[in-house]
Amino acid sequence: GTLIVPPVMALLVSSYGWRTAFLVLGFSVCLTCVPPCVLFMRDPDGKEETGAGGLEPGGAGAPPAEGEGRDFTLQEALRTRAFWLLFFLYGLGIVVVGMIMIHIVPHLTDIGMSAAAAANVLGAIGLGSIIGRILAGALADRYGTRVVLLSLLIVKVIVLLGLVGVAGFVAAYALGFLYGVSYGAFMVMIPALTSYLFGLRAMGGIFATISIAEGAGFGLGATLAGSIWDVTGSYHDSFLIGAALIATALVLALLLRPPPTGHIRERVK
Repeated sequence: GTLIVPPVMALLVSSYGWRTAFLVLGFSVCLTCVPPCVLFMRDPDGKEETGAGGLEPGGAGAPPAEGEGRDFTLQEALRTRAFWLLFFLYGLGIVVVGMIMIHIVPHLTDIGMSAAAAANVLGAIGLGSIIGRILAGALADRYGTRVVLLSLLIVKVIVLLGLVGVAGFVAAYALGFLYGVSYGAFMVMIPALTSYLFGLRAMGGIFATISIAEGAGFGLGATLAGSIWDVTGSYHDSFLIGAALIATALVLALLLRPPPTGHIRERVK
């Protein structure tokens, strides 16, 4: 969607105006998303649960060992340090997503790129995201989610610093692609970490609560970058702030550890 839709929307806006483009986009969503949901989404017959990839290498596909007790309720998870570290780590990462996804095209047009070329850079983020999601899962299975998470956060910092001085389509496209890889990997790692840290029994409720950080972070990032542009006429400071936020998220990732679960297991028994 991120790869294909922005260039198509840019073409529609330039040819027919933004109102027509919105109508086409709205009807396209209805036609492509609603019928599959109605016709094909069913509960799977098999309820067999498999373990999630752990923080350490070789953790994927292995259920928790007897006595580890990694099955938290939402209320129990909320009382752990790990939950809040993951919550704020996720939120900081999404603040930067809001900055990039909403403002990358205006930033590139500000530095002289055409709207169509800037939309193609946004498409590069979508292409990178596809690759990042697939790679992240495979690499986390082999090396552990911690290594993958730390690596992609470092890539995000490099990209944000690169956007401050980017000039030309090729460099912008390359940075957009790299950002997409790290963005896609990040979106895969957070639910994987949630299931590893807290188990699968209340995964839906726990991850939904963590996802509050996603909505708040995206809105904050988009608003912050726009407000900075209103004052300075540039997105440079926004990207520098974004790099600092990702560096903070990296520190939180280093502090993240599985919560103690012995008392939880005893209460469940």
